[in-house]
Amino acid sequence: MQLERFTEQALKVLLRAKEWAVRLGAPSITPEHLLLGLMEERDTLAARLLQEMNASLDTLQEELAHAPSPTALVTTATEQPPISLSVQRILRRAEKEAQLLREEAVDTSHLLLSLLKERAAKATKLLAREGVRYEEVRRRLYQLREEELGEPLLSLLPEEVVVNWTEKVLGGEVQPIRFWQPACERLKRILLRREGNNPVLIGDYETARLLLLQFAHELQFGSVPERLAKRHLFTIDWAGLRFQQQDTDNLLLNLLTEMRRMEPPPLLVLEGLTETQRLSEIPLLAIRHGYVQGIAIATPNDWDTFARQFPASATAFSPVPVPEPDETAALEWLSAHRSVYEESHRVEIAEDALTAAVRWARVLFPHQPLLTAAKGLLDEACALLRCQVLTPPELGEKEERMEQLQSEMRRLLRTGEREQLSALMEQAIVLQAEIEALREQFQTAVPKVTAETIQRIAQQMGGRNNTGG
Repeated sequence: MQLERFTEQALKVLLRAKEWAVRLGAPSITPEHLLLGLMEERDTLAARLLQEMNASLDTLQEELAHAPSPTALVTTATEQPPISLSVQRILRRAEKEAQLLREEAVDTSHLLLSLLKERAAKATKLLAREGVRYEEVRRRLYQLREEELGEPLLSLLPEEVVVNWTEKVLGGEVQPIRFWQPACERLKRILLRREGNNPVLIGDYETARLLLLQFAHELQFGSVPERLAKRHLFTIDWAGLRFQQQDTDNLLLNLLTEMRRMEPPPLLVLEGLTETQRLSEIPLLAIRHGYVQGIAIATPNDWDTFARQFPASATAFSPVPVPEPDETAALEWLSAHRSVYEESHRVEIAEDALTAAVRWARVLFPHQPLLTAAKGLLDEACALLRCQVLTPPELGEKEERMEQLQSEMRRLLRTGEREQLSALMEQAIVLQAEIEALREQFQTAVPKVTAETIQRIAQQMGGRNNTGG
């Protein structure tokens, strides 16, 4: 991120966010501290937008300022809490929001917009409760900017009919690895050619998608020629397109026209060439005649069928084989994306868990792509631990005891046995306090995924495979 691009008010909001983190004894600056900073600076566009949407700033500030930090620590005046990964993502996205609004500087309104895209954050959920959502804020900002410029802005592609692959990159869900660098270099060279400048990734679909996300990261943050820098990757959401209840061909034509107007021009991702041709010939015609540039994904059989049935369209594409990661590369990918899984599931992942995931994937799923199987095992193990934390056995036992007490108290109330009822009520009060303490403890707990966790999941999945086969 380039903080020199941030306005004085935006920098002041970041300073206020840091002060809130220190004041609350938090180990890092979170989206909640950023929202507190945005609300504290009332004479900004972000604060005016929040007030315009009838958000109760005082209520939100009161709630956030008194929310306990699960990992609170004592912070001295000389300590500087680091910026959390989620806030780093927010700051990077804010720069993109400013660019889309054709504004040079990053202001508080761009910070608010970007914060609203951090959908898992508590701050975003609180704003949603107040009726403040990304789409409404974006619409209002575009209206204000168009009034200021006296001309229409280039609209964003509608989220209902397209999927922006680059959002995962800007959201911090994609981390660079070395293994696919040669394939990414090949993609760059093809896209810069005068003819046949639309790559088609040939291989396993899931592996090709992971490679393409790596390439999307390279376009945003890597060293690439100017013609490729900052280009986004979009794919058509065919299901969303059909639900629009409008003429599909007209929608596609409008979509492709909008893509052509955007700067820098995005790349259209086609998943399955033969299937795309069956759904509509318009995207392939647009690519074939150079109206837009695209990247396709195809299995070897799909590519052979497409090239045989539609040879004229096939000439617009240049094949790029998708290399399958070996054990070393799969481990590299898992290590690079460990923090993504940790943040998503709120767990800690041990180093030996990554090695175990690769090893068990090779044993259990020899006919599947290794990386796909390994990350599936890791994801399942993280989900298992999170479920166990949410429903620990001791909490369930105490809740069951509470139900029994309540049932007995209702009976005593009906029969009028006041003395026994009073004794049970005292037990219930103590038990309820224990239940609430357990809930708070387990809600903030960070379980650790280890090699043993992976082994347990692998054995369960291996049993299901044996049962099914």
